[in-house]
Amino acid sequence: MLLRISSLLLALFLCTCVSAQNLPDKAKNRAADRAERKANNKVDQKVDQAVDETFKAIEGLFKKKKKKNKNGEPAANQTATQRTGTAPQKGDADYEQTVDDGGLVPNDGNEYADDEEVGNALSNLFGGGGDFEPYTNDVAFSMDMHVKSIKRNGKTEESTISMAVGRTQVAQKVNFEDKGEKGNSWSIFDTQTGKVTLITTSKGETTGMRMKSPNLRNLIKPDAAQDYLDGITYENTGETRIIEGYNTTKYVMTDTREGTVTESWITTDIEIDPTAMASAMSAFIGGQTLTPGENAPVEGFPIFTTSTDKKGNRYEMTYKNVKVGEGNINTQLFDTGNIQIQDIPGF
Repeated sequence: MLLRISSLLLALFLCTCVSAQNLPDKAKNRAADRAERKANNKVDQKVDQAVDETFKAIEGLFKKKKKKNKNGEPAANQTATQRTGTAPQKGDADYEQTVDDGGLVPNDGNEYADDEEVGNALSNLFGGGGDFEPYTNDVAFSMDMHVKSIKRNGKTEESTISMAVGRTQVAQKVNFEDKGEKGNSWSIFDTQTGKVTLITTSKGETTGMRMKSPNLRNLIKPDAAQDYLDGITYENTGETRIIEGYNTTKYVMTDTREGTVTESWITTDIEIDPTAMASAMSAFIGGQTLTPGENAPVEGFPIFTTSTDKKGNRYEMTYKNVKVGEGNINTQLFDTGNIQIQDIPGF
């Protein structure tokens, strides 16, 4: 369960922070300019698709509502989708589709009804939910995570994620390759200011910005972790193996609702509380701690994990170069060197 929470936080962080620079424009001009932006920026295509798919997968996290008139009925000027709640058809004003990247389907009728709602949502997203409270991490550690995705059609994608947690900073750097093109996305969160530095390198060009960390904490259901636990079955197979130099035990976890089966090799040799890892990850979504539930049945750190969904897609995650203690961690992830960083006013 702790592994799944960490994975969920990682997904939110990657999809939100990397695309945070575009979020206000996307929210207001979603149907009008999405196709043009996608055609001009292949990296943004993949990020945008990931955002849509992730938010759809965690349905209910966003506070969506439909505009009504004084009689409580849908406003007359609403689109077909907003009136009926059904997906629009080709020719409707709110129909959106991308052909080139194979992603994105018509919206589901839950878009924000007007600019005022969009403004309120963005205000809440970028820290409007209250003043940031500085804090210090209890532990310091760093690690690399190799992620491999094997689609059921045999297509394979790989990336490496480096992570470092210091007392007052949390950093992640994602190195990826898409169609032979290498790039990286790098984020550094400051626990004293609540701001995140975002650095992206693509096609040999590097851009950097600093802004208030997206505040997704109050968009996540307080009991989400325990709800997830309720649908999971666990089996300690008793099988052991040495992986990356650590003694591990194999656990099989089955999501009875989604049909996903996860095999995780867990070690107790590493002195990192997975809760501390989840807490560090939650820093990027505007919160210090995400409670993983009081009755987590598996203790330890997942060195190697394979997860297969009901469609036959497989995902592998391997942790390497795990370091614990301020004097041992990879502090290079905190140093931006001579990269020019632009502060984003108002965020």
